[in-house]
Amino acid sequence: MEAKTIPKLVRILHQCEGSLLVEAAVVRLGNLAAFTPLQHQIAAHGGIAALTERLADMDCTRTCATAIFTALANLVVNDTNHHVIGEPSNLDIYLGWYTDDDAATKLACARLLKNLSMWEFYATELLSRDTLPSMARDLFQRQCPSLDDLLLQCWLNMQSASMSIAQLQTMLDAIEGHTPATERAKETVLRLLLHMSKRDEASSGFGQHIVACLASLDFFTLDEDAAHARYGHTELRRWFAEQTEHEKAWDT
Repeated sequence: MEAKTIPKLVRILHQCEGSLLVEAAVVRLGNLAAFTPLQHQIAAHGGIAALTERLADMDCTRTCATAIFTALANLVVNDTNHHVIGEPSNLDIYLGWYTDDDAATKLACARLLKNLSMWEFYATELLSRDTLPSMARDLFQRQCPSLDDLLLQCWLNMQSASMSIAQLQTMLDAIEGHTPATERAKETVLRLLLHMSKRDEASSGFGQHIVACLASLDFFTLDEDAAHARYGHTELRRWFAEQTEHEKAWDT
């Protein structure tokens, strides 16, 4: 029964302009997109193209855009759908919406970008479009732990050997001096910093930037009991101790 409604919902997106009916249809498609079998049906009936076209429409409202991002975030996790959703022209549209100041729209867009970044190709594409600075400006600045979680996870997905030191330093600058609000965010921060500490450049001045960032995180240096349960904490703590001991040796 649900599958039979999908063609009707897609037709509404194509035929109705500036209507509350469009927003209702988008929300309904987003709900249906949570179910794997229906994700195939939505794609087969042109639902993904209809959603992205609507998102590119200058008359698309923030409410409608938020609902579209929610639908696309559900649809993109399907291996057969991400090729369409992640087309270069679509990425530019998403990033344009991400800079919108509406909290709900930004959060929904960040969820889609995070899901896209699970594929190395899209993570590289997002980095090439200089997405880090705009994300860094939002991290820990909007009193929205859910957004922080998504941005940090997106950055973790983006980590690769080809990422430049300048890009990594942008991440460090955004993290340093802030304490994540959720346990998930704390663990993701540690994972990010652990990856950075394994870079060859970590033996130079870049390593001291990582040390400074770690030293600024109260939960890393003080929260002993909870910290040991976090992935990579012991290894990162050992690296941190080695770096700080090396620093002390030079000071004496």
